[in-house]
Amino acid sequence: MQQWADADDATLVLLAVAGERRAFTSLVRRHQHQLVNLLWRITGDLAAAEDAAQIGFVKAWTNLARLDRPERFRAWLRTIAVRAALDGLGPAPRNLDEGEAIADPKVSVARAEQRLDLVGALAQLTAPQRACVLLAHAEGLSHVEIAEALAVPVGTVKSHLARALVRLRALLSEWRPADG
Repeated sequence: MQQWADADDATLVLLAVAGERRAFTSLVRRHQHQLVNLLWRITGDLAAAEDAAQIGFVKAWTNLARLDRPERFRAWLRTIAVRAALDGLGPAPRNLDEGEAIADPKVSVARAEQRLDLVGALAQLTAPQRACVLLAHAEGLSHVEIAEALAVPVGTVKSHLARALVRLRALLSEWRPADG
């Protein structure tokens, strides 16, 4: 796989479409961790995130020849996987396991408390609101890009974001760092 390490996504996509399976394997390895991390933050469930990522990669593989702009592979894959994650969620958001939220034991107590509060607050949003917040603030997508990723109108994205941010402010308004 090392031979593909320096190739950009567009090149790997073109090679994969031409039948080079190892090129697609490189794409999976390149994007898997970040994709599962995003999906975990949306679903609140690591197994659901891994399932949605797997669905995303399978759908991407089977539809790769349809991708008309290979340089947009990452965004296209993210769109497929986020939709799969949202489709897999029931009507109520899943609660995040607070124990999983802190992977680094060196994190300070105040930072850990803040992170748990944020994770808990995100878990109380609806799945579409949570997806919009994470795609906007964690992934840096524009409203238009989020609308494309979720297959909803831009106005719906703006509405989800506005409601989510009001809710997050209310949920987090009482948090104060331990040092003041």
